[in-house]
Amino acid sequence: MKTCILLRHFLIIFVAYCCIMNRTLIANIKGLVQANRSHVIMGADMKELPIIDDAWLLIQGDEIAAVGHMNHMPHSDVTDVIDATNR
Repeated sequence: MKTCILLRHFLIIFVAYCCIMNRTLIANIKGLVQANRSHVIMGADMKELPIIDDAWLLIQGDEIAAVGHMNHMPHSDVTDVIDATNR
């Protein structure tokens, strides 16, 4: 009985960890707009939006963890890959 309870607690913690550590990589994005900005751009400033051509975006849990050019794409510790080619 004690082993069952410990196993149940372990499984709950493991599932929670997997949900938190889910890392999804979206690769081959044609153009990622307004990347690497810490503030909202409005009005006349929208004439010059920063764009990363041929980009990737890494989502960890429910947050954007990193972005960059395909030349510097992470290859490890990714749980899912979405190829955005021709999308």
